[in-house]
Amino acid sequence: MESVKSYSGGQYNSSYAKRVTIILGSLILLTGYIEAMLTPSLLSMAKDFKVTYSQIALVLSLYVVGGVALTPVFGKLGDIYGKRSMLSIVLVIYLMAAISTSLSANYEVLFLSRTVQGVGLAIFPLGSALAREEFPREIIPKVQAIFGSLFGASFAIGLPIGSYVSNSFGWRYTYYTAIPFLIVAIIFAIIVIKESRYKRPNAKVDYAGAILLATVLSFFVLLVSEGSSLGWPSLGSIMNLFSGDFSSTELTSFLMILDFVLLLPLILHESRLLRNQKEPIFNFKLLANRNVVVAYLVGLIAEFALFLATITLTYRLEYPVPAGFGKNIFEAGITVTPFAIGSILGGVLASTLINKAGAKPMTAAGTIVAASGFLLEATMPGYTLLWVYSIVCGIGVVMILSTLFNFVIFSVDPREMGMATGMQGTFNNVGSSMGSPVAAAILTTFTSTYLVGSFPVKLASQEAFSIVFMLSAFALVVSGMLVLLTKEVITTRKTKVD
Repeated sequence: MESVKSYSGGQYNSSYAKRVTIILGSLILLTGYIEAMLTPSLLSMAKDFKVTYSQIALVLSLYVVGGVALTPVFGKLGDIYGKRSMLSIVLVIYLMAAISTSLSANYEVLFLSRTVQGVGLAIFPLGSALAREEFPREIIPKVQAIFGSLFGASFAIGLPIGSYVSNSFGWRYTYYTAIPFLIVAIIFAIIVIKESRYKRPNAKVDYAGAILLATVLSFFVLLVSEGSSLGWPSLGSIMNLFSGDFSSTELTSFLMILDFVLLLPLILHESRLLRNQKEPIFNFKLLANRNVVVAYLVGLIAEFALFLATITLTYRLEYPVPAGFGKNIFEAGITVTPFAIGSILGGVLASTLINKAGAKPMTAAGTIVAASGFLLEATMPGYTLLWVYSIVCGIGVVMILSTLFNFVIFSVDPREMGMATGMQGTFNNVGSSMGSPVAAAILTTFTSTYLVGSFPVKLASQEAFSIVFMLSAFALVVSGMLVLLTKEVITTRKTKVD
């Protein structure tokens, strides 16, 4: 029997709301879990495809490249044709790409499959936009907190399980064990979730803008994520382009120049459509909204700080004693379990308190908690204390990410919801892509020589690790200051649902 409850704006079907929350939460958990499981498998994949580690590590970047390119496009298409329809298409494409990845016979197929699989990053923004349309305003912040905690926990859970499955059965089984659950969740999503109430099927799709936006974003993320391995652009490498000397460093310079060249026609094209009152793929007027801009920037900075610290922590765990803890891949994966615990606790805190405290205080508090956790890790604690500090970091990070979307979904026109949440996801993903190269740059700049066994080995110094964690803490302090510039979007201090 369907349960109808009252809230300040009328009535809603609570049974339907619970079903949709469970389905969308399951999808967010599964896609994050699948992505996290792949990370511990990179070495075995490199051996399987007979490629270098840097080549196989590219498949992680390609996922983000594909996601950054496709997320805002599908968000906009959701505004036009319906977010439930676009979510269904995204889920089917993601499933097919995941199956293709698991069955890849060669590196080229893996390369393409992983790029297309990046469309999975559009699930969270589309799900958030659907929740905004279908649920009462009072319960949306709680739902966002649940989504945020599941998104954070999925990575922390996926790493240890992925390590075990990959080591015991092979990397392909990390997909085989997850795909059946994904199929079930997708079937329920297509059957149960209703179509959005806001859509404009008669609007003309800005295909030119979509291609330009996707290209500019994907080139930028590829440049940022692979710059440390290919070589960063420089004046010398730019000059070499004109002399015909084309190496990996010149490739990044070429991408940078091409990105700037394509950015101008994108801005001009989208501005022209706005002036003519047509449908641009990205409405630049969104950037005039202070809440939206701050949310985008805070998301970028927070994800940067998180991935910067997480990747560095992985190095510290796997470095041999005395440079690190000397843990194997599986043990390193287990060590992130406290972060999962913190993510769940952070989600519970956010869902319990956000309607009473508001989005602004909760997000600001999250930056303080997370920054404190990273500062504690900068003291280079022992293994036991590291677990405790990871819980603190997990609580703070999820408090930020689970409340941040509220600033966007409560500040924009419902007809622009898909595009707005899609760009929030894009900024978050750009931030995460910046963490790895910055971590690599710091760890290779500040080094020391350690005696490992009977041999001297040059590795990142203890100072390098401290610098990274302090940089992550500083970035979160900056994001907390930005949050103070927002206008509160949650006016209800006590949920009025019966």
